[in-house]
Amino acid sequence: MNTYMSSMHISMEYSFSKMMNLWSFNSFKGNLKSSLSPITEYFLVACFLSNIHYCLY
Repeated sequence: MNTYMSSMHISMEYSFSKMMNLWSFNSFKGNLKSSLSPITEYFLVACFLSNIHYCLY
């Protein structure tokens, strides 16, 4: 079970880092203040745009 979960963890880390590299605004901590900016919406838009990017390439 641990071996299976670690492989899933590695693939999720890879996709998360790829998304942060494509949309660097999400990784800039100065812009992401929890009560002042819609962090969840930024993340969901980045996920959506990353999926479009992966489908095109």
